[in-house]
Amino acid sequence: MEERWAVVGASTSGLFAALNLAQAGIPVDLYEAEVDWQPTPRTLIVTAEIERVFGENLNDALLNRISRFELVSKGAVATIMLREPDLVIDRARFMHLLARLAQEKGARLHFGYHLEAVEPEGEGFTLHFAQGKTKAIRCTGLIGADGVYSVVSKHLGGPSLNTFSLLQVRVPRPPDVPPDTVRVWFDRDSTRFFLWLIPEGEEMAAVGLIADSPAQAKDSLEAFLRSQGWEPVEYQAGTVSSHSPKISFNLREKGGRAFLVGDATGQVKVTTVGGVVAGLRGAKAVAEAVICGVKSPKAWRSLKRELDLHWLIRRILDMFTDRDYDDLLARLNRQGEHILSSCNRDKMASAIFRLMAAQPEWLALGARVLGRSLVKGWL
Repeated sequence: MEERWAVVGASTSGLFAALNLAQAGIPVDLYEAEVDWQPTPRTLIVTAEIERVFGENLNDALLNRISRFELVSKGAVATIMLREPDLVIDRARFMHLLARLAQEKGARLHFGYHLEAVEPEGEGFTLHFAQGKTKAIRCTGLIGADGVYSVVSKHLGGPSLNTFSLLQVRVPRPPDVPPDTVRVWFDRDSTRFFLWLIPEGEEMAAVGLIADSPAQAKDSLEAFLRSQGWEPVEYQAGTVSSHSPKISFNLREKGGRAFLVGDATGQVKVTTVGGVVAGLRGAKAVAEAVICGVKSPKAWRSLKRELDLHWLIRRILDMFTDRDYDDLLARLNRQGEHILSSCNRDKMASAIFRLMAAQPEWLALGARVLGRSLVKGWL
C-alpha cells in the first residue's frame, strides 16, 4: 500500500499537522466527526511566534495586539511592557484559516467521520468510522488530534491525562483597561491559576479563568463578575489537558507509526494553560518525524524541554499563597522586568537562567515556599 497518512480531528494541531505533511508532498487525509464543521468561537491570546509562521494570512483571525500586561495580586501590582506585542485572535477564524491552507496544499478534509475504533494491521492501521453505517479506511500512518478524550489514544494505549476547565465571558471593555493591555489577577480564593481580562479591541474584552472543575470555574467566575459589576454578553468554555514530563507524542514505532498532538497528548503550557502555539509546535514536530523518518526530532525535544519547564514552575506556583504572590510581584526588579518584556512565554527555557540570575529574591521566595510545603508534608 502506498504511503498515506490519516489525521483524526480538525483541531488546530490536527489541521496544522495535515498542512505540514501536505506541504512536504505526503498524501494526507483528515477526518473530523462533525458533519457541519463550525468551530466554536473563543478569544485567544498568543505570542508573536504564530505570526512568524502564518504572516499576513493571520490577519483573517486577528482581533487585537497587546503591548502590556498588568499583574495584580491582593497587595501588589506589576507591569510588563512587551517588546513584541502578543496577538489576540479568534479561534474559529484561525481554524478556518488552517483548513483553507491545508486544502490549498493538497490535504483532503472529510467531515462527518466519527472514529469508533483503531486496529493496527501490519504496516498500517484500519480506522473504523461511523458514517451512517460503519466504514473502514486503511492508512499507513496515523496522527491523533482528536482532543482531550482522544479515541486514537484510547485504542492505541495512549496516556491518561489530567484536565482543567476553562471558562470565559465576553463583556464590554472596562474604561480603566486600555485596549492594548491585558490585566491578570492572582487570587487563591478564586482559583489556583489566575483570572484574566483580554481586550478584543476598543469595544469588547474576554474575562476568564482556569479551574479544576466546571463547577468551580462557574462559581468563581460569576463571583468575580459580580465583584467587578460586569455583565456577560457571551460565554465561552472548554476543557484543556495538562502536560506531564512522562507523556510522549509517539504512540507506535513498529509497523505503522502513530502520534498524538495537541490536547490529545497534553501539549499545553501549564503555567498559563496556553496550548495553541504548543500544539502547533507539536504538529510541526510530528511532521518532522514523518518527513525525516526519525524517532525523536529536534522540534519535539525542544518543545518537551519547554513544556517540562512550565510544568515545574506550575508545581511551585500551586504552593503559593496570596501573600507569596504579593512578594513575587513586589520583588520584580527592573532587570527582571526587562527580561520578561523581551522573551515570550513559548521560549521561556532560553531565558529562565538569566531571569533567575536577575531575580535572586525570587529564588529565595521559591525556596521558602518549597520549604514550607515540605514541613507541612512532614507534619
